[in-house]
Amino acid sequence: MRMQKNSFLYSASLLAASNLILQLLGFVYRIILSRFGGAEGLGVYRLAFSVYSVINAGCLSGITTACTRLSAEYYATGRRGQIRRLIVVAFCGFFTLVLLCGGVLFLAHDEVAEFVLGDARTAAAFVPMLICLALTGVENIFKSVCIGLKQVRFAAVSEIAEQVIRILAVLALLLRFSNGDHGRLAMLIFLGMAVSELFSATFLTCCYRRDIRPLTAGGRSGPAPGFWGIALPLSLTALLNNLIGSAGSVLMPRRLRLAGLTEAQAMAELGVVSGMASPLVLLPSALISSVITALMPVLSDAYANGRRQAIRKLSEKGLFVIGMIGAPAVAIIVPLAPTLSRLFFGQVITARYMSILGLSAVLMFYQMGSGSILNVTGYQRFHICTAVGSELLQLALMFVLCAVPQLGIYGYLYAALLASFAGASANLLLLRRVTGEALRLSKLALLPAACALTLSLWTRVFYSAAIGMLGSQWAAVLAALAAAGALYLLLLRLLGIRVWEYVRSRTEPVPMMCYFMA
Repeated sequence: MRMQKNSFLYSASLLAASNLILQLLGFVYRIILSRFGGAEGLGVYRLAFSVYSVINAGCLSGITTACTRLSAEYYATGRRGQIRRLIVVAFCGFFTLVLLCGGVLFLAHDEVAEFVLGDARTAAAFVPMLICLALTGVENIFKSVCIGLKQVRFAAVSEIAEQVIRILAVLALLLRFSNGDHGRLAMLIFLGMAVSELFSATFLTCCYRRDIRPLTAGGRSGPAPGFWGIALPLSLTALLNNLIGSAGSVLMPRRLRLAGLTEAQAMAELGVVSGMASPLVLLPSALISSVITALMPVLSDAYANGRRQAIRKLSEKGLFVIGMIGAPAVAIIVPLAPTLSRLFFGQVITARYMSILGLSAVLMFYQMGSGSILNVTGYQRFHICTAVGSELLQLALMFVLCAVPQLGIYGYLYAALLASFAGASANLLLLRRVTGEALRLSKLALLPAACALTLSLWTRVFYSAAIGMLGSQWAAVLAALAAAGALYLLLLRLLGIRVWEYVRSRTEPVPMMCYFMA
């Protein structure tokens, strides 16, 4: 059977495939960066990127979420003409915000680099960063509307092509112009990013004019009510979160120096945790974000039409899918992570280090999923409180713990773990109350945890056996991954989760997702 191109399954499958390819390309990209800049170079780039992430969050995150939610709602309720007005409002809002932020950064670039970030080398990256940000806004607004209208194929093609172009552009620039200066490295990376964003912005603009714009014809037209009511709270949340997160990136090297590390060692620790270790344990986020992104238009449709029962079922099934993807996948990665980090990045990262980071990642997946559901179903304010509160908690814990000589970088890891646990718990408890106590939190957590523990133990066994038989680390990693994947499918079958029936199903979203429940 062929899947309908606007179905939930088609959207989720296409986004998942696209994101998996993107994660693989992202790994190639990070390997290139680590080879040219090392851990310290990645640390300088991460400091510069913290400015980009703050401006991006404040200017764009709420706008794109509002575009996705409202375009889906307008299309579902026959108000297609309002989608065009929605896009105009989104672009006007974005460019107004980005011009204000860009002007401040351009005028005070030396002060921001030296006194705020604590490293004057980052100033070299600010001009290409602003160009990249403007192009990113064009791309993401059109992409969010494509997702809201369930035309995800355009977004998938754009993302993959963009990442390929980014790798090639950054590699070419580093080969030609890199000279060992880490500030120059950050500038060249952002310049390569701008080249790739230029392609995506142009491609999605053409797709909108040719394929998406005709879908917005007919129905009522006029203003886009509720846009800023959605966009402003979410932008504020994302801005505060990124400000706090960026403050953590800026403060962490300073606090590590108090624990006895040199400046170069402290910057290297930032590069390792942000550019090497975190990307490994966050590999499952490709699938997690696909489920969340594809779920949002369906939940928006149910919320707009007052189908509370559908919202409850979709929420439970969506969180269960997130748990059954995220926890087992991280459990497979963590035992192999020390070997993978050495093979990919030339950096030794301990199993204890990766275990703490992996558990934090799983909790973050639950926080992402539950927070997205709360946003779509009208509980943005509570999500703002939990998101900002967890970031503040992490910053406070990191500030204290990283300066303890006996902990060092582990202070950051423990802070991230405790903050993720607090944020996920608060979101899930509210979501359970919203759904009338119908959300079975024990089942959402226990089955994924049991699968994860089993897979983690057996992955260690598979790798140990494979390295003894094959001798090669690469071959042993591939063999262990294949064996762990087969065991995962067997566990799903034993639990009554019929994967192939789910994949082949063409039913409506709620019955389709029920295949994940025994």
